[in-house]
Amino acid sequence: MHIRALRKQDIPAALKILKENYPHTPLYVRRARHELGAMFEPGVVIPHYIVAIESKKLIGFAGICPSWMDYGFSTLFWVNVDPRFQGAGIGTKMIKLLMRQAKKHKMKYILLTTTRPAFYRHLGFRTLMPTSKTYKLMIGTV
Repeated sequence: MHIRALRKQDIPAALKILKENYPHTPLYVRRARHELGAMFEPGVVIPHYIVAIESKKLIGFAGICPSWMDYGFSTLFWVNVDPRFQGAGIGTKMIKLLMRQAKKHKMKYILLTTTRPAFYRHLGFRTLMPTSKTYKLMIGTV
């Protein structure tokens, strides 16, 4: 398995994984299509996505973006792994790579929302507060 930057032609495969992970929320797929495409558009704050590849197949993706709120903050989002490959450490590897990249860009903190806070705790994130019945806002240092 190797990790590289997202390419435009990867977007359909990334959306397929998202559909599998969130089968009852088509709104997520519509939003993600726009957000993944934003990496290739001009802008002041541009997200950066990476993909995990195994045998020439996209099996995971994740993104990070500097925050408008403060230059020391980034937001981690769309951490998704193909269900057939979950539990193999792929999500962890992608997050650790994004954390290293954030540190190189002088970021101090990473914010995220998740329904799986235990997964992020082992990477040093802590819960700040619930944002809904199912999602938690978390913060990590880089």
